[in-house]
Amino acid sequence: MAADFAFPGEARPVENINWFEARDFCALREARLPTEREWEYAARGPDSLTYPWGNVFVPENVVYNRVAAQGTADVVDAEGNPARPGGASWVGALDMSGNVYEWTSTRYDELDYSQLTLNFQGLFPYPYRENDGREADETQIAFNRRVSEQSFYVLRVLRGGAWDFTGTVVRGAARNKTALKA
Repeated sequence: MAADFAFPGEARPVENINWFEARDFCALREARLPTEREWEYAARGPDSLTYPWGNVFVPENVVYNRVAAQGTADVVDAEGNPARPGGASWVGALDMSGNVYEWTSTRYDELDYSQLTLNFQGLFPYPYRENDGREADETQIAFNRRVSEQSFYVLRVLRGGAWDFTGTVVRGAARNKTALKA
């Protein structure tokens, strides 16, 4: 694991792991990271809700606007029940808003797909297609080799916001990116 890996206890989420570590953690459990499309559907549902629980911001449903001394919050209470059951999404997924960012398998792309005249230069054109390359996987070794050979490298999508974000940034449609650690 990374040197800055943090796991503050059984009731808290794991923090500061890179995309490869998150992917490999899932694989050990015979699972995988969700695609960005899957993550958003689980968080917003068929009605495109603003927040996982609905269209109105409810402070009790999310861990947000905290200072560094507070950091993340427990995911479950002392009895093992969800700490914020009101924040559940339409499929029952918890903590999809705030607390810690969540990795998806999807490569980040900053293209504005609403501009039909945009020259996509072969980069992930709209509409989203599962086999268009944005879900491409690679090993840490292959990634390190590619990064050393190129002046750019692939960013991966993060969703859900974090404990130090404001209420508007933890909405279901908010997305962010980060460069993979080589």
